Amino acid sequence: VSWGGEDAVFVSGRSFGVFDGVSGAEKLDGVPLYSNTLAQQLKSDVGKGGLSVDEIKKKLLNAAEYSDMSATGASTAVVSSIGEANIMRSLCLGDSVLMVIRNGSVFAKTRETLHYFDCPYQLSEESPDRPRDGTVLTTKLLEGDIIISGSDGVFDNLDDAAIIELASDESAKSKP
Repeated sequence: VSWGGEDAVFVSGRSFGVFDGVSGAEKLDGVPLYSNTLAQQLKSDVGKGGLSVDEIKKKLLNAAEYSDMSATGASTAVVSSIGEANIMRSLCLGDSVLMVIRNGSVFAKTRETLHYFDCPYQLSEESPDRPRDGTVLTTKLLEGDIIISGSDGVFDNLDDAAIIELASDESAKSKP
């Protein structure tokens, strides 16, 4: 709480990401959180257009290397970018998730990466995990698709059916 929460997000142009601060990671008081630093670095670096998977990996690696030197804690990451022809490319490192809901069901979903139960892949100065270790999801988006991206706090506490119901209810409310 003294840092303002351990989860962070960014949205910039056609790219976005969710970073889940690892609660069990050691943190130094007065030093910015790893998750927030990742989000800030990516927001300033991604630009406005869509990115390839290799560009996402490179930019996330650059943000992680900066965070290694200037931040405290650890973070999982799911970073996505929507490019030409509405192709969304996503990189998932850890247990944060991105899902695409189409016509009331899960059309696509990132795959989590875990070392073992309650130990997701994560970025930090002490971790060997890097963006190259993440899983990739490439999806063609269609009009009406709903994209949900969140930390394990969402996906551990709500099953897919509950998320679909909530998202569909909100989507219906926003239609004219």
